[in-house]
Amino acid sequence: GSSIDARKCALDGVRAFARPFPVGAPWPKAEAIIEAVLVGRGFVRRKDWPSASALGADVFLADRCGGGGSLIAGSGASDGKRCLVIGALAQQSWDAKADDSVFQALMSVRDALQKETFESDGLDDGFLRDLQRESAVKLERRLVDAARPLDAKAKRAEVDAARVAIALQPAYASAGVKPPQPSRAPPLASYPLELETEPVSTYPSDGVLSLREAGNNVTALLELRAGKEYVARVGRKEKSVQARVENASQSSKAIVGALVQRRRRNLPPSPLETALSEKFRTASQDAVLYACTAMVTPPRTGTLTVTSDALYFSSQGIAGFGAVAQMLPYKAMRSVDVSSDSSSLAERFVAKTTSILATEAPLTLVVEDASGNSQRFVVPPTPLVDAHADLVLQIINIARALPAPSSEPSRRVSIDNALPQPPTGGSLRDFLAASRTSGSSSDPRSALTPAESSRRQSGGPTFL
Repeated sequence: GSSIDARKCALDGVRAFARPFPVGAPWPKAEAIIEAVLVGRGFVRRKDWPSASALGADVFLADRCGGGGSLIAGSGASDGKRCLVIGALAQQSWDAKADDSVFQALMSVRDALQKETFESDGLDDGFLRDLQRESAVKLERRLVDAARPLDAKAKRAEVDAARVAIALQPAYASAGVKPPQPSRAPPLASYPLELETEPVSTYPSDGVLSLREAGNNVTALLELRAGKEYVARVGRKEKSVQARVENASQSSKAIVGALVQRRRRNLPPSPLETALSEKFRTASQDAVLYACTAMVTPPRTGTLTVTSDALYFSSQGIAGFGAVAQMLPYKAMRSVDVSSDSSSLAERFVAKTTSILATEAPLTLVVEDASGNSQRFVVPPTPLVDAHADLVLQIINIARALPAPSSEPSRRVSIDNALPQPPTGGSLRDFLAASRTSGSSSDPRSALTPAESSRRQSGGPTFL
């Protein structure tokens, strides 16, 4: 008995009955009738049963003296209709004597309740509480159903951002720098709930004809209030999810942009960037982001490298023959997309050999230039992600969307620029003579900044 969870009780489908319960009938009165009948039939109310306020429902449990069965009784509301239920707990072992005792007790309770009229002038508080609980349960289910696809959308964006961060780890390790830490989106509770709740009136100002009409009026008002709360909570959830998606997108842009900015500041190239520039001279200023195995048609396996400015594909060929070195700059691209159409020999080969790992995820990266010519790269899946081509496409799109480098000339001026330029057609001797100032040919600094030197000698102001 004591191990029964009050919130998980279930009625036996056979040893139970239900009857309509007047909306104005006070539950304590029905409870007293039921308890008196059960005591006469050898059932004692359980003392350690939670109170109605703790359970949120008018329910009590009675055990058969000597063991052999338990009965549960209570009232509730469904779709605005009130009912009274009493029956045996499900999944109990029964013997013939206990079964007969339960049946006789149920019949006695039914007869006693039918003799009572339960006259009342107002809606019972227990009925109103049941209506509120039913409305809250329905609202919770609707909110859970609405939140499930929204959470899936946010999680998908965050997983994509995490995969980009993991994919770029080799590039950061080669450059010897740490990637920027991802930021956190504000929690759902930080967004205000724009909801104005209004009290539900039991009786409208124009009155009602019956208690049943009053109960229907309360049910309608509770549904209206639940509808407003649903709109407010879903709206807040959508704002939170949109912030999570945007935060994931910004984190991916930051982790790609940090590698790009490193190269734009003319920092020393990483070993990966040096190796790429040895194969492609045009990649000397590119920031290497990601590299993976890919295949082109005719079937040839090589390395596809994603940089800040272009795609590079290289294949050594066989015994030095059939080597491929291809560059596809972003500026010349009209579109980049993925495809699951395995039309080429290379795509069919990869789809067949990776069928154990791959799902229905796209395998092919399709690059189309401004002239309409397309190049297809078959990207096999990896243990990190089945849709490997989607990951490559994501990195490419982020790199293509980054702002172009500033066209303003650098403010740093080299020492050579500070020297006077030789006259047109002059010799090296003429150049050296022009770089000296009178009376200070032995001071190298005077040849670099003669104006500053004269100011120092005259005591004028200097600017460092």
